[in-house]
Amino acid sequence: MTAEGTFPKVDGDVLFSSEVNRIDGYIVYIGDGFDTTQSGTGTDTDYYETSTIDSLTNSTYIIIEITQQSYAFSNNDANDYGQTTLAIATKEVGGAYGDSMASKVIHRCANEYSGSDAARSSYCTSTIKWMHTLTAGEKTNGCVVKITSTSVADGTSSAASLTNIQTTFKRW
Repeated sequence: MTAEGTFPKVDGDVLFSSEVNRIDGYIVYIGDGFDTTQSGTGTDTDYYETSTIDSLTNSTYIIIEITQQSYAFSNNDANDYGQTTLAIATKEVGGAYGDSMASKVIHRCANEYSGSDAARSSYCTSTIKWMHTLTAGEKTNGCVVKITSTSVADGTSSAASLTNIQTTFKRW
């Protein structure tokens, strides 16, 4: 059996009340800080940084849940596409950012068939859940999380967008 305060737990381990009580604080963000939109060939990148998340001495993780809606459109030329990506970086207060979740494609729509003359588009609403393991410095000094979104359109009438619906940050 894993001792109290020791993680990760495995099947059959007891979850102590002191560990359950650690799930005490969370931040909810519904702003548009990392919303991106691109129409026509180009790239739009934006980001959101949390204020300092502190009181982490007894925490092991920050759980980040991003509920977003993305859109991708590809015009009628082969190899054109619309695409959105998300990345999560963290730093301890006073430190430099490091990737927690390197940039991942969230949504892509493309005409991949030579000679295709049909435009394609799609919407997608999804929740991305990421568990960041805190460093010793983040536990002691506090942690800042940075979410970066990029929308890319490759083709004169292609498009892409990503819109934050709700993002939560939970200490655990």
